[in-house]
Amino acid sequence: MIGRSDMSDLVVDLDNAAGGTALTTMNADVSEGSFPLPATAIATIGANAAPQLNSASVKVYLAVLELGFIIFLALMIAWRYSDMNLTMALRGPEISPLVGSGAYAYEIYQRTGTIPLWNPFMGHGGEPMLEAPLSYILNPFMFLPLFTNGLTNGLKVTILLHVMLMGIGGWALALVLGMKQFGRILLGLMLIGLGGYAIAIGDGWYQIALSISYLPWLLASLIGLLYRRGRWATGLFVVSSFLFLTSGSFWYTLPMALLCLPLVLTGVVQRNGRQWVLLGRPLRRLSIAILLALLVGAIRILPQIRVATNFFHNNTGLLPENSLLNVLTSFVLPTFDPVTAWTYYMYAASIPLIVVVFLLWLLIVPKIKMPHPVLLRIVLSLSVGTIPLLIWALEGTPFMIKLYELFPVLYNWRWTTRALVPVAVWLVTLLALLMDSIFQRLREAATTQQPLGIGLPFSQFQFNLPRTVSKSLALLLLVGSFVFMFNDAYSTATYNWDQFTGLEDHSWLRDWQGVNFLRQTYPTQFLMVDTQNRMVGNDFFETLTRTVIGNPEIATIGSPSTIGTDCINGTKTQFAAGHVWEFLESRPLDGYEAVPNAPIAVAWSSAWSHPDALDYAFVVNSKMLDRTPDDPKLHRYQTRPVTYFHHLQTVQVEVSSYYPHDVVVIQEAAYPGWQVTINGLPANVESVDGYLGVRLPDDGQPVTIEFVYRPTLLYVGAGISLLGLILLTAMIFRLDQRLGIDKPLQAAADKLWLGVILPILNKIYRGLNQWIDLDKESAG
Repeated sequence: MIGRSDMSDLVVDLDNAAGGTALTTMNADVSEGSFPLPATAIATIGANAAPQLNSASVKVYLAVLELGFIIFLALMIAWRYSDMNLTMALRGPEISPLVGSGAYAYEIYQRTGTIPLWNPFMGHGGEPMLEAPLSYILNPFMFLPLFTNGLTNGLKVTILLHVMLMGIGGWALALVLGMKQFGRILLGLMLIGLGGYAIAIGDGWYQIALSISYLPWLLASLIGLLYRRGRWATGLFVVSSFLFLTSGSFWYTLPMALLCLPLVLTGVVQRNGRQWVLLGRPLRRLSIAILLALLVGAIRILPQIRVATNFFHNNTGLLPENSLLNVLTSFVLPTFDPVTAWTYYMYAASIPLIVVVFLLWLLIVPKIKMPHPVLLRIVLSLSVGTIPLLIWALEGTPFMIKLYELFPVLYNWRWTTRALVPVAVWLVTLLALLMDSIFQRLREAATTQQPLGIGLPFSQFQFNLPRTVSKSLALLLLVGSFVFMFNDAYSTATYNWDQFTGLEDHSWLRDWQGVNFLRQTYPTQFLMVDTQNRMVGNDFFETLTRTVIGNPEIATIGSPSTIGTDCINGTKTQFAAGHVWEFLESRPLDGYEAVPNAPIAVAWSSAWSHPDALDYAFVVNSKMLDRTPDDPKLHRYQTRPVTYFHHLQTVQVEVSSYYPHDVVVIQEAAYPGWQVTINGLPANVESVDGYLGVRLPDDGQPVTIEFVYRPTLLYVGAGISLLGLILLTAMIFRLDQRLGIDKPLQAAADKLWLGVILPILNKIYRGLNQWIDLDKESAG
């Protein structure tokens, strides 16, 4: 059931609002109803109705059966990932870079029993374990399966878990929207089978794919906050927001915000004559939910905002201009270009299914086609929210090119699928709403005396069939539509998963002989190895080797230089390894020399070293670090290697002798949070072209230097998250009511709205009015 009842709302006349606007209340008595019945045709259960059919226990049993069926369907569709053979692994070129944080955390925990806060093995200078944009360790549904089952099988379990979460999320969204059993199961099935969801998993876009699973949960909780009673929606919104933020992907944050903005506006603001009415209850609930979500997510949000400039994102690759027709047909046609399948493929529902749904919609009594006003408001607002996303998906149009030029930050959300995934989720939901409406109406016509009719949508014109014909026809259409709709949805889902997803035999890939040879030859040295393109093998994780390729899109960069400029970045790595002909053929041209006794791969040595590469830790005179882009980079002969002991988030360096103005440099990114001591005394951390450095004392005495990663802001964020979790728990268990502080808190919240937020909104409102008036005058 959807609706509001007994709501206390804030009525604010924005035309006359000021800082001292008085607070008045209005009891909004909105009748509850469910789609597709209108508010005036809501059937009530009589006193003689069978109580067992409406008991809470029966409803719980039915819900459990529905969820069990959805889970069963999810496991059937994603059955390939139940293969726990270690040689069968996820496919796709992005797998290793994307799963890096979790894979290294697993390996390190197996060896040391702890998970450090710094991951020294990704990119040219390492990256933070928790704060990196692609890190997902804080998400238990993504990390715990990997942590308990290992890299290869852990990823399979994680995918199976998220496919179930996607289906159950669709069921929850349908429940909030008032759909019956058929619609709830159908929506869960159709969301599991989204083309963009399946192909992202099949192509190895790990975090990008699995973060989609939380979108229906966010929609369900947001609708619940605006249009439902109870505190469950607040808890669900906070939890789903945290899981979404910690999924290691931020690609859908802005598209989801654009999709939901009209929903929020129509949910908290209404027009009443000449007044704009702010509805107090949904506004208050939404504010509390957002505040708690920010508090609980502070451990992720605070460090990410603080160090946003310490990550390099490859802001290239804007796709060519796309047509609106191509965008729309991507939802209904199972055609794709294998080269750009991940970018454009969104197959969600077949054209025959859509045609049948609309034809059947014409065969129901028109007066019942009007949904409940609240549901209609939800449908229209979310449908409006898809418009800017469809425009965004057109990519390289002149308008979008200009928009990207004006707001380069939008490049972080570029590419068609990042805009279309939320659209696909909502379009499938809308289609499931129509199917559920049709199914319920046909069931009523087949089991009651209410005749079936033919007419135009939203029209009073109708032609009622004779009851004998109506009942038989309704029964026939009921069975036929059920079989057709469910079979078509299941066929679409299985087609997407069979076509794009699956495992591949990685036994032939586990021949990174060069990496294994280098680790055996240098068992204690910190290895920095240049690799061929993107990695797909696990040997880098298992041998704890820095793969300097890192992630192709996002890489950690150090803070701006405090000593020297343009002296280290771009220098060759100490080692290189691979087994592809083109890669090995280019190594001698880049100045690499074959490591003696290394295994041979395709007629070339599989392990290489560079004679001019800088050591991981070295001493250099500060005068050698000031260079211009035209000057050659720092050479090995200009530095002196020093003894170091690498302990993941602690690096200890021993320097026995040095000269005035010397600097110690280690090849870890000068990321905020690193601290340094010299002989136990605090010193200033320097950035040498983005790498960690420290100036040595002038006395020339032997020193012991220790670099330690202690991210203060992460600790602060963790404390705030703990506070938010405590407040969330208190809210869910209604401790505020039990302690008698709920009314004072509500009064304080009202004062905050009236004293701070509303005056700000009023200024914005008046400013817009003045701007519109000036624009009209200039046009006149």
